[in-house]
This record gives sequence, structure tokens and C-alpha cells, in this order.
Amino acid sequence: MALTGNSPAGVTFERIGRELVSAESKTDDVIVGRIHEAASEVTVLKIAANAELAEPISLHRLAGGLTDAELSRVQLRIGANAKATVIIENSGDHLIAEDIEIICEPGSNLTVVSLQEWDSKTIHAG
Repeated sequence: MALTGNSPAGVTFERIGRELVSAESKTDDVIVGRIHEAASEVTVLKIAANAELAEPISLHRLAGGLTDAELSRVQLRIGANAKATVIIENSGDHLIAEDIEIICEPGSNLTVVSLQEWDSKTIHAG
């Protein structure tokens, strides 16, 4: 997954080793559990407290094919009183298990748009 364009002020986008990012929620979902155990890194989008973003932030994944399955863990962290729209767009053929955690601090306002424009052979779990 990649950030489309530049990060606006108050926004960071990075990949962090999974051992440095704790899960904010608990689940007994087998697929999510496997993702948390096996994904080597977590993609983290942070929006600073009090940031009000006029334009949406766009995250895009152009799938890499059907040879290997991807285990993807993504965290969206929205600071207190921040306001933003995040567009998550997936396209192409892919095998993927994905967990998206959304952490909204008090007073924040987040709109998430998910575009799943996969090709016909894709398998997407999560």
C-alpha cells in the first residue's frame, strides 16, 4: 500500500516493524490473528490532533499478482479533534488477507472510502 501524492502537513505515513505496533482491539477472528502473527510490518497513517484536511488522503495498492499471498496490516490513527477523509483503493489481481484498524481519538471525525476494484481472480479476506 502506498500513499498517493505527498503527505499534507500533520500527516505521516510509514511502515513499522510489527513488534513496535500493538493492536488496539481484541478479536477471535482466525484470519486477523494470522495477520498479526505473520505480517512483518504494519502500515501506519497518522493524522495529528486538531488537523483539518481539506483534501482526501489517498492510499492505493496495485496488486502484485497471484503467485504469493500478502498478509497486510494497516492502522489509521486520527488525533483528537482532527477531521479527514481517507480513500483506500485496491486494484489488480491479488491474494490478500488484510486487517485495517481505525483508531479515532475523542472529537475526531474520519470518513473512510474503500474502493475494492479487484480483477476477477483476486481473493481478499479480512
